[in-house]
Order: sequence, then structure tokens, then C-alpha cells
Amino acid sequence: MLLGVHLTVYLLFQMIAVLLYKWGSTDPKYYWWGFVVGNIFSLASIFSFMYVHKGLHPNIALAVCTGGAFVICQAALFVFYKQALAPWQWCGFAVILGGILLVAFGGGMKVS
Repeated sequence: MLLGVHLTVYLLFQMIAVLLYKWGSTDPKYYWWGFVVGNIFSLASIFSFMYVHKGLHPNIALAVCTGGAFVICQAALFVFYKQALAPWQWCGFAVILGGILLVAFGGGMKVS
């Protein structure tokens, strides 16, 4: 239960940080706001990342957190900034998502 909360917080805070970084890059007057507030969310997400490591095998934690953050951040940038993606980029999304699922549900690894 708590593991799911920390994973959700990690992914949500990473997404917020990336959106703030992008927002900060849109105009020089937003740059430092995006940089500072984005880094606050990014730093806060690391606390949740460490808790995820407590409950999962380290390889699974890394794959789910970093791969999941990549996928969710790309999706958020697509939704908020309306940047079209090429078909091969969509294929890349699918491959990364498939890799996360294979690592997470591949079985056999116990928490050490």
C-alpha cells in the first residue's frame, strides 16, 4: 500500500518538475521560477524514490521509477504542449513501457 503511494508521488513529482522546467524555458521571466520550483519537486521526489527502493528489488525499482517517469513526463509534455510525435516515437513509448512491464513482472527476484 505505502509502496504504491511512494511510487505515485515519485512519478507525479517528476512530471510536475519536468512541466515546470519546460514552462521556465518558454520565457526569460519564467526561467528562474521554473528552475527553482522544478528542482524543489525533483528533490522531493527522491525521498519517495528511496522508499520505493525499500520495498522493491533495486533493479525493479530503477526500471519502474526511471522508465515510468520518462513515459509519464513524455505523455504530460504531449498533452500540455501539444507537440506531435512521429510514429517511431510512439513505438519507442511502447517499447519502453513493455520493458518496464517485463522487468516489473518478469518474476523471480526477491527483495534483498
